[in-house]
Amino acid sequence: MKEIINENQLINLRYFFECYFNVSANYSELDMIVTEYKENESKEYIEGLKSEIELILKINDIELMNNFIKKYAMRNMKYNKIIELLHHIKNNI
Repeated sequence: MKEIINENQLINLRYFFECYFNVSANYSELDMIVTEYKENESKEYIEGLKSEIELILKINDIELMNNFIKKYAMRNMKYNKIIELLHHIKNNI
């Protein structure tokens, strides 16, 4: 049986997209944004973000990922780019 998650389980990821990697940020700034997040946020938020990214990657719900990123990061991304983005954030946070 496939595990189901909802947006309420992704509050740290939502915060990251709304406050750090929002529509005004360029992809070329991602490393700088991740560094800024690590420097400014508590260990609790950093670990929460990692956990949420791991969860969303594990579930692999394409529709959820796509809708979540459209809604909170205001970006329209293809599946492979979403996966790339999430892995990049998780591996560098």
